[in-house]
Amino acid sequence: MPTFIKFSFAALLAFSFIIRADQYYVAESGSDGNDGSSGSPWATIGKAVGSGSPAKAGDQITVRAGTYSAAQINFGKSGAAGNPITLKAEANVIVNSTGQNGFNISQQHDWIIDGFRLNNVPHWGIAVWGCTNIIIRNCYIYKAGASAIIAIVSNFGTNDMYPVPQLWNIKVLNNTIDQANWSSGDNEGISIWATDGFEVAGNRLINCQREGIDIKTGSRNGSVHHNTIIDQLNKWSGTGMGVYIDGWHYETFNIDVYSNLIQESEEGFEINCEDCAKGDASAGVHDVRIFNNIVWGSRDLTQQSWKGRCMSLYNFPSGRVSRIHVFNNTFVGAGVAGIWIENANLQDMFVRNNIIVNNNGNDVNIVSGSGIIVENNILSTQPRNAAGATMRNNTVAYPQFADSGAHDYHLKSTSPAVDAAAGTDVAAFDYDSTVRPQGVRADIGAFEYKNTSVNFPRERPKTSVALSSRGCSIVICDIAGRTVRKFKAGDAAGGLPGRWLRDLPMGVYRISAGPANTRILAF
Repeated sequence: MPTFIKFSFAALLAFSFIIRADQYYVAESGSDGNDGSSGSPWATIGKAVGSGSPAKAGDQITVRAGTYSAAQINFGKSGAAGNPITLKAEANVIVNSTGQNGFNISQQHDWIIDGFRLNNVPHWGIAVWGCTNIIIRNCYIYKAGASAIIAIVSNFGTNDMYPVPQLWNIKVLNNTIDQANWSSGDNEGISIWATDGFEVAGNRLINCQREGIDIKTGSRNGSVHHNTIIDQLNKWSGTGMGVYIDGWHYETFNIDVYSNLIQESEEGFEINCEDCAKGDASAGVHDVRIFNNIVWGSRDLTQQSWKGRCMSLYNFPSGRVSRIHVFNNTFVGAGVAGIWIENANLQDMFVRNNIIVNNNGNDVNIVSGSGIIVENNILSTQPRNAAGATMRNNTVAYPQFADSGAHDYHLKSTSPAVDAAAGTDVAAFDYDSTVRPQGVRADIGAFEYKNTSVNFPRERPKTSVALSSRGCSIVICDIAGRTVRKFKAGDAAGGLPGRWLRDLPMGVYRISAGPANTRILAF
């Protein structure tokens, strides 16, 4: 009997009670004295989401096409776990914001915000304060004065000392951020504070100032992936990064950053633990994995000398950073350097299987830090190593990109990166979500040669996932190549229940059964 894997969606279990979902509507022609039905819609979004609204867990509020002028819209109620309230815009809904923030969600839970365009918000576009189970997706935020989307603490404590985490399960998916931080400029384009369980994915940030995406102040157990960041510019000294991981003075950990494109920004990635003389900063920032990313054209427009790098780690007093894995990335054409490591408190950083080429200065410059290993990379210059880092099997060679002039960094068949990845840091998929390896071994860099793009959904199905097998061993690996489940043939007899998969974080997984059968599961 051949080995096989079969996926199916199991039916939802019946509940002992049924919550009836209702539909409510907002329209330009409506009135807040109406009942919110299809034929009698409300006039304002504030009425629909306020504490006096009849909307409840599982309901959907649809905002019909039109232009709405609104002061800050405050959300005054919550959904329920597994039954969020959905606020959904039809096509061509524009909200011209006149209040401090556009949408303001404070200490609520279980909402989906879907499909809105917010224009010229004086401060934050969508602000989420101390919330749980919030999804913000498919929105377009144009010219926010400060952050376009921010998940922030509701309890600031005393002297900037507050409990973390304060938010749980926050998802920011497939939004467009156009010109964030255009006036006051505090915080970042997308800013995630003190959040346990987050996903920032599929977003596009254009012409923003200050940091693009910032994961900070005690955030943990989350991912930043498939985002595109273009022309991230500096507003003040010390800003301009595409993606920033900053512990501030709180332990920040277990973060996957993958398959992002950062182009022509002042810096690609930065990892730091700022203001670390207080709080629980002794733990610092740790267990961060950065892979399958593309950074090209980083530039130092303001001539500050430290800008214009694909990736940096800087020295802050007591700011410990540890167990940082950087692998299968393609870093090209930075104005100052490829990777710059200068943190005396850095412990255990691994730079493996990357393509880092054609960067001015050095492709890899190590000034300080301990336990640093740089191995099996393709470079255009030998690393500068002033910290005694371990250097092994790095190759100075041209990687033979498909079309570097057009910034197409796929590999030609003759590239020295093909079948050349080695060691423990090898991603299970590439930038295009193609399974690695396609050949004898995986390839160095963000792309696997002869790959085929595979599009995966960004959200877990509402039904459980059932996996069946017959007489085979099963191994489940995450996108970074780490084994997260392993079952023997006897364990799998009679089928692998969906309950063994439902507690996995949302993501893309490789399911292998026996030596020759591999499938992809995404949820």
